[in-house]
Amino acid sequence: MNNKLILSQISVMELGEILKEKLNEALREAQSSKDNKKLTKEYLTRQEVAKMCGVKSMSTLWDWNRKGLLKHYYKAGRKPLYKYEDVIEFLTKKAA
Repeated sequence: MNNKLILSQISVMELGEILKEKLNEALREAQSSKDNKKLTKEYLTRQEVAKMCGVKSMSTLWDWNRKGLLKHYYKAGRKPLYKYEDVIEFLTKKAA
């Protein structure tokens, strides 16, 4: 990966398009790994979901759950687990 920092002026719309392209690329990669069932977990932890969604704060996941945007499937003890399919569906809707 290239670690050079390049600063330029772009419009908010251009930035949105770039982010949308990157998200779609990540979704395609996730979908291709989903096709290989041996590599795909059925349930994901909060940390795994946060990484897939590009979120750094776990409170964002809690907020999405409260708003009904991305609900956890069930809890293993006190730890919420998310269905892999639900996360992919959420990311697909978010990218649209």
